[in-house]
Amino acid sequence: MTESKRGSESPEDVLRAVLEEAGAKGALEQALSFAGLSALPPGRELVFKFIEGPLREALVGMIHPATAAHALESMRERIAEVDRSGTRVRSDSTEIPQDAGTPTLPPPADPVAAHEYDDLVSGAVHSRITPTWGMRAVDPSGRPGESVWAVVSTDGELARVLMSGAPAEVDVVVASSMAELRGALERGGGGASAVVIDAADPSMSVDRAIATLTSDAMGAKVILWRMEEERRAKLLEAIPHARRWLPCDREVTPREILQLLSL
Repeated sequence: MTESKRGSESPEDVLRAVLEEAGAKGALEQALSFAGLSALPPGRELVFKFIEGPLREALVGMIHPATAAHALESMRERIAEVDRSGTRVRSDSTEIPQDAGTPTLPPPADPVAAHEYDDLVSGAVHSRITPTWGMRAVDPSGRPGESVWAVVSTDGELARVLMSGAPAEVDVVVASSMAELRGALERGGGGASAVVIDAADPSMSVDRAIATLTSDAMGAKVILWRMEEERRAKLLEAIPHARRWLPCDREVTPREILQLLSL
């Protein structure tokens, strides 16, 4: 993109261009919906907060964390390069233009969201006590079978990776009925237990699995794997608390799901 074209970009132009390059074209509309907005907020400081809040949340699971982190940084840099008059600020300038108002450097990133992405990208996630995105770590002193990972999927690799990688105190159950899923949740008792729903290749009706979780989740963490964006949007409209469930797109591998569950 040429200097002159970049200089005329609005914040929305920047966000849409970067998201399209990253393969997350629909993330802006989803983020606006999360924030209850019909358009970007006015002023760069509010736009930066929107990027670090609702937009970062919308990208979780939609694209790989490394891709998302790079896209968000690119947005901040490109917006910060343009002053209020629409012309580029020289990158070697040490002065703030008189008509630029408040400094245009991004505000501190949301500490929780930024830490989660940064740890996944850097690999520090492997040494964290509290798992990424709030997934609870299993209790190393727990009794065998005390926690349960219920898997609603017929994906052979996912089942193999979770069964071979689960800690000794965790049972992995492939649930093919509401009764099996409910029984696993009751036995696990929430806490360190979790449910993985594979929307692309489920072992039972996804709607039935979600209905069971709505009434019987008992604190279990939930991962929605490979659920289409449009379908998830409808789910969030019907069940608002599903925003606490972690969406993982097709880019996320079974081994990465294991990391999210077993840290």
